[in-house]
Amino acid sequence: MQWRAGEKRGTGRRARGGLAALSVAWALAPLAPVAAQQLEAAQNFAFDQSYVLRSDKARQDGAEARLRGTIDAFLPSIALVGSKPLDSKIKYHPDLPIFDAGVDSTPRYRPNQYGITVDLPLFDGFQRWNSLLSARTLAEAGRLITHDVRQQLLFETAAAYLAVIRDRKVLGHRQRQLQSIETIRRGVEAQVAVNDATLTDSALADSRVADASAGVELAIADLKASEIDFTRITGIPATRLSPPRLPPLPRSEAELADIVRAESPRLAAARLETQAAGQLADAAKGALLPQLSLQFTHGRQTDITPTLRSIRETTTQVQARIPLYEPGAYPRIAEASAFAQQKFYDTEDAILRTVTSARTVFQRRAAYQAQVATLARRVAALRGAVHGYEIERGAGFRTVIDELNSRSELAIAEILLATGEAERDRLAFALAAAMGRLGSPAPGLVAGPIALLAPPPGDPFTTGSLAPAITGKPTARDTTGKGAALPRRPSGERPALSLPPSMGGPVRADVGKPAPATMATAKSVPEKPAPAKSGVVRGGRAEPIGLRTDARDKG
Repeated sequence: MQWRAGEKRGTGRRARGGLAALSVAWALAPLAPVAAQQLEAAQNFAFDQSYVLRSDKARQDGAEARLRGTIDAFLPSIALVGSKPLDSKIKYHPDLPIFDAGVDSTPRYRPNQYGITVDLPLFDGFQRWNSLLSARTLAEAGRLITHDVRQQLLFETAAAYLAVIRDRKVLGHRQRQLQSIETIRRGVEAQVAVNDATLTDSALADSRVADASAGVELAIADLKASEIDFTRITGIPATRLSPPRLPPLPRSEAELADIVRAESPRLAAARLETQAAGQLADAAKGALLPQLSLQFTHGRQTDITPTLRSIRETTTQVQARIPLYEPGAYPRIAEASAFAQQKFYDTEDAILRTVTSARTVFQRRAAYQAQVATLARRVAALRGAVHGYEIERGAGFRTVIDELNSRSELAIAEILLATGEAERDRLAFALAAAMGRLGSPAPGLVAGPIALLAPPPGDPFTTGSLAPAITGKPTARDTTGKGAALPRRPSGERPALSLPPSMGGPVRADVGKPAPATMATAKSVPEKPAPAKSGVVRGGRAEPIGLRTDARDKG
């Protein structure tokens, strides 16, 4: 009976051994001798096939087209006009005909008319000017939004890259645990054959083998899901992945908050959108101001009377219009001013949420950093303990359960270490994305098609056009339609705005100074100079940026 039970267990063990062999072969299949992938190359592939970037480029194309439309509003309107009456009859009272050479020369119907008109607005209450400023500001904000979308895509790629590395480590730990427990099971089986161990020890070993096999299957499924997500983002399969270079990070939480306020592209875009809303409110007020235009008309009238065949007219005139009452003008002004005030408060709230979120991520990363150091010491101690348990069990001082427990504890500690390292590095990339500092290509790598996202070259209206407008002390905006100044916090002068060099913007000497912070990473990455600031500071506050800390957390 005992032999039959052992035979059945042997059959099941051989099946589980075959499963372990298949899982090892499947895991090692993508690790064939191929060139190691770099994170920067994967990010370039993500740029090439990202529909998010293409969608954002279409949005920015619309903003640039709107800017060109506001520039065209300063040009004259030219039109050809013509009219031919189908039925016309003019009556007079009293009807006193005027005869010319015995023929009635009084106009009795409307003549045919055709000609050309040119209308050039000279003054419209600054509506066109404020609309131009708003469109220019929104176009500049759109480029910063594009840079922020880039940052988020870089972070998403890095998170998927780290997830594949983490799940491969976890699978390796699970497989080593299964192999070691299989070795223990075979030893127990040999002891049972010579009555040196009990069936209880054998059943316990079988249970641990089954548990380890289930862990391997789950690790394989997690790895496959991570590789599928990596392929979704980059469009390429994950082969052999090299450890990524971590971005430089500030040493203190306060330093991080200052950098996020000053350099976050999303925050800079939110400030500019608030400024554009105020300019639209100013444009709405122009409907109540006088308007002046220059008009030129050259035309001809034919078939006027039986005796007067045609009249040719050329006229140049100045036309003035003073609005006394414009239906809906005041509600439109109030609506635009309320929207500007709403944008201001939304921006202030976004500053608070973004800085708080960045500080939270900074603290979480510091906690993971300490946890990784502790887990590394624990893993080293457990490996020594496992080796000692193996020797002591061979000498008869330890039981099977002692060695199995030590193996399980070691596997759990190694998995926690791999998960903690991945989460620590993921949070480092999240902080760099919040600061707008991702995207520097590695040496020897060619950047992806990011030139398509840069501003059009040589266009004075769309390249660095906001520098004169936002340099210096900000102007309070009317947000109530009643002349009240928009409340804002006291602030000093703001630096001029420019796009970061990684996005194609010019490097200007008047844009701030390099960050004084000494940057360091968990892997002692050499310090790099800070890029040109991509935002403006207002009142010592900053607007929000999504840190995306919701990635799969296995820690």
